[in-house]
Amino acid sequence: MSEQVLIAFVEEGVSPRLAHWQDVAEGIGRLRAGKIDVRVELIKTVRQREEFVDRLKADPPEILFVPVYREQLHAANALLLKIRNMTLPTVIAVGGPMGTLGSDIFTFNPVPTAIVLGEWQDRLRKFASKLLREGSGSDIPGVWWRGQRGWQINVPERPLTNLDELDDADYTKLPVEDLMKINDRTLPLLASRGCPFSCQFCHVPLLRRLERPETQYRTHSPERIVTHALELVELHNPRRFVFVDELFPWQERWVEKFARLWKEKVALPFRWTTAAEQMSKDNLRLLSGAGGEVLEIGIETGDENRRSEFCDRNLHNRAIVKAVQMAQDYGVKVAANVMLGLPRSDTAELQSTIDFIRELEPDEVRYQFLTPWPRKTNWSETEHEGLELTGISIHGGRATSTQSTLPKRHTKDLMRTMEELRLLDAAGRLRAQRPAPDVALDGMAQWEEAKWRSQLNGPLRVERYSAPNGTHDVLALRVPTEISWELQMPEDPILEFGILIEPTLPGQRSKSPVSFSVKFEQNERVYRVFQKILIQSLDPDSRKWHWFSIPLRPSHPGPARLILGSSVYGEDASYLPEEGDIWAGWTGIVVRRSG
Repeated sequence: MSEQVLIAFVEEGVSPRLAHWQDVAEGIGRLRAGKIDVRVELIKTVRQREEFVDRLKADPPEILFVPVYREQLHAANALLLKIRNMTLPTVIAVGGPMGTLGSDIFTFNPVPTAIVLGEWQDRLRKFASKLLREGSGSDIPGVWWRGQRGWQINVPERPLTNLDELDDADYTKLPVEDLMKINDRTLPLLASRGCPFSCQFCHVPLLRRLERPETQYRTHSPERIVTHALELVELHNPRRFVFVDELFPWQERWVEKFARLWKEKVALPFRWTTAAEQMSKDNLRLLSGAGGEVLEIGIETGDENRRSEFCDRNLHNRAIVKAVQMAQDYGVKVAANVMLGLPRSDTAELQSTIDFIRELEPDEVRYQFLTPWPRKTNWSETEHEGLELTGISIHGGRATSTQSTLPKRHTKDLMRTMEELRLLDAAGRLRAQRPAPDVALDGMAQWEEAKWRSQLNGPLRVERYSAPNGTHDVLALRVPTEISWELQMPEDPILEFGILIEPTLPGQRSKSPVSFSVKFEQNERVYRVFQKILIQSLDPDSRKWHWFSIPLRPSHPGPARLILGSSVYGEDASYLPEEGDIWAGWTGIVVRRSG
């Protein structure tokens, strides 16, 4: 056997969640500290799942561990079903939030031999150590073990209060470069565990009841965080960090020490999460001065009466408005998080959310559907409300596959709200961008000024595309569509831009030849200056960003119109692709004076 523990990290059809990578990296660190050989396999596609199963047959580990998160429940179950009829000399264990809260479900699944509850990293190490030493994983607190007489239920011990006693996260077994390509070379860090609040849609209060910690909220010391960050900088050279805590520490002495050490030793930008009730001018001043660039705050809904039914933080709209304005006054961008699909949600509540986000003017808007957790009070309530489980979830404006709720009666209202929030997110991201003096047009910053021509409904959206050679905000045109801007053409103008067909999963790539074209109009004449054909399914290079800088000739200073178009090559402008929607992405659209 090539390793003692194999962690199958399933991310089929979902955007990578940095918090989950942090979770797995901590598990690797604990296992390696216990002298246990560990390997991680990342499974992102159905094909990779099939290949993983083949390798499992050929070279089985002693322990296979599958951490299950809510976005990955279906894919993790599919993997377990795939290996259900295999005869392996392998102990199979599940864990993670959904593994814990759905433990009653997994006990009826014949595949798992063990269920690791709650904070699984230390419990997995203890379980693996005993199993490898004695051949049995029974009697480990916090680990359910399937023995000859059925399941042995072992109550979890209380988790450590002093987080500094835990071993650091270890990314050396993870494809860190691939992760950072997708996330603009960002790595996650964890400053704390737990949360002092008890929001109903969150799994943390449920785990707290299960584990009975001595304190609801535990923090690393600032010294430990900075030391770990410096190690990650030396190993992986990230551009920035994101703290994936439920709530970043807010105690004034802690923040003061952290800000001083981070500024002196790390000096890289970071983003963090807070609640309006925990914000203060002193903390904002210290964190912004140390490199804090984005603050996330949970709005959830614009109706504060409804918010109080599900949350016990960010209760009052006036406090949120004050907190956002305070952050922006210190030069900190604000990301507002919104929850859709709440039970008993109606059109008026959805509109109140849109109106409140417009009032706040945050720099980012992130939104996702409520996912009911097993054992939650609102699980039965959600079912009673006639909500259905679907394969669509929206996070940060990007569709991902997960188990989520979608009200049958309000589907149109939800879709309209998602569209409005996506546009507000794009407006916030681009609001601060200002053209340089020699720039005649910044298409991304001025996208709202553009005009479009298309026979399709919803032919334009502002999205974020990831490719092997970078991640960028894009103007996505649904083929066939044209978009145009009026501008004052400068002397010797050049146009700079990047193009890419919307990235999709293997086996679903477009087979149509997609044409990207550029032309401009001036003095009632049309000048065609550029055309590029990409066939996503045939050419590997078509899955990467293509960058161009072209002169706009013949032109002269004065009024003009720039026109970008995307269509199926060889067909007229009204031809609709037979294979369905194709989205052509344009980014970095700038007209400027050359030199």
